[in-house]
Amino acid sequence: MVAALLGKKIGMTRVYTPEGVSVPVTVIQAGPCPVLQVKKTDTTDGYNAIQLGFEDVKPHRSTLPMIGHAGKAGTGPKRFVREIRVEVVKTDFFGRLVGRVFVEGRDAGLAQLRAGLAWHFRRYDADLAPAQRRRYAEAERQARLRRLGLWREAAPVPPWEYRAQARRSHSPPSAPAIDPRTAQ
Repeated sequence: MVAALLGKKIGMTRVYTPEGVSVPVTVIQAGPCPVLQVKKTDTTDGYNAIQLGFEDVKPHRSTLPMIGHAGKAGTGPKRFVREIRVEVVKTDFFGRLVGRVFVEGRDAGLAQLRAGLAWHFRRYDADLAPAQRRRYAEAERQARLRRLGLWREAAPVPPWEYRAQARRSHSPPSAPAIDPRTAQ
């Protein structure tokens, strides 16, 4: 299923890099975000999506339909309810769905690329339409030129290389030595 989280802005503050540079940051209160509904193509909805809720609200400040909708999911009414739609492109080797994610009609992947918060992973380019492929590549190029998000760093490390380095550096823990004379 889709990894998603809702939150709200709490305020602004600063953090300091190891070099002593002050960086402004936004503080966000995120989650918990219970799944209120799962929509599937084979049901009456006709598309794949999940509906998430965030921030409890007192029942008297909600409507009866929203109370009933949240009650089906075993939770109370929520202040924010968002639908995250998934346009499935294919199923991968492991049986997982590969697709594009839309939040309120906006392509979440494209928005992250434009903000410099993601890499354009070219391995999956063949799964995209040519126009979409160009939009993704151009969004990353523009973010790099404007030095947004992760492109502020002098030498950003792609996530697939970071994970490979982490796997190489973490050896599996060895089993504790057991003395057969004291083991019971």
